[in-house]
Amino acid sequence: MLPALDMLWDIFGDYIAQDEPSRLRTVVRIFENSYQQVPGRLAMNVGELCQWISGKNVRWETIGSVLQIATMGLIHTPERDATLIDPQQRNKDEVLAQMLEVIDQLLPLSNALPAVNQLMVCLKYYQMMLASQRFGDSSMELSRVLFMARAILIFRVGRWLYSSLGELSSCVYATGIHQYDIPTGRYPGFIDLWRRRCFAVVYSIDKTIATILGRPPSLTRHYCVLKPPLDIDDDIDTSNYEQSLQMLDSNGWNTDGKRRPSTTVRLRFLLATIREEILELHLGVNYVDIEGKTRYSLNSRTRNITRANMFIAISCKTFIQFGIRARAI
Repeated sequence: MLPALDMLWDIFGDYIAQDEPSRLRTVVRIFENSYQQVPGRLAMNVGELCQWISGKNVRWETIGSVLQIATMGLIHTPERDATLIDPQQRNKDEVLAQMLEVIDQLLPLSNALPAVNQLMVCLKYYQMMLASQRFGDSSMELSRVLFMARAILIFRVGRWLYSSLGELSSCVYATGIHQYDIPTGRYPGFIDLWRRRCFAVVYSIDKTIATILGRPPSLTRHYCVLKPPLDIDDDIDTSNYEQSLQMLDSNGWNTDGKRRPSTTVRLRFLLATIREEILELHLGVNYVDIEGKTRYSLNSRTRNITRANMFIAISCKTFIQFGIRARAI
């Protein structure tokens, strides 16, 4: 995060002191970079990718993502600490208002770009996360929103959150992340792993927001490949990929007993598949032939959902098993 912020400072630190032609050249260069396709060579590593989207190759999507991450960090920074680290000793609300204003001016520039790529997916993800924290109590997380009055929820959070989720889901569809199954050889290995994990995260959040707002989900199982991300490390390289696969059990969980970021993402994704089926039964309309909506199959499908949920509970790692210990099905 800090190198990314330093990169922006190197580019825009003297922007105000520059004359008008110099400012225009800076903006034009960023637009030119943003219109270029992001390289995706199979031999590319993470460092090379960073060079293509930052520094002299910086893009609007990169700038927007960095600023939104920094803003979310500021939201959760105590007032005293925020004032101490600011060279101008401004209060937190003043700095936060300025950053939000910059983001509001920047997002339309990114939205005007002709192509939707994986950087745009990142930008829209952070836009949605910022929307969930921006409106209402800044310390409020999505899990706490469930306890708010429904009218306040819809008025203060629902519209912006649901709108941001819709844009994010559209980008996921446009980039084909929703149909990711196995590595195609089109992207570097770390991009393939990221695409699967990215879809899992967005899919899970989509079901949570649909539950909170009582609205249909944006990403549905009828159009997506519901394959959970692998329970392996984030920084795994190609040479160790096959070895890591051998450490997985028949259910896809790593047998080394370690808890890694992908472990939580995988579990939430599996539970989200159950949540989607419940949402279908709860939000589906009677005159549409939704599987399991009829009186004769409703009980049967409910039992199937319960069994699937119990299977997830007993098949995952011992230290992340949830709820009451499931009995044998």
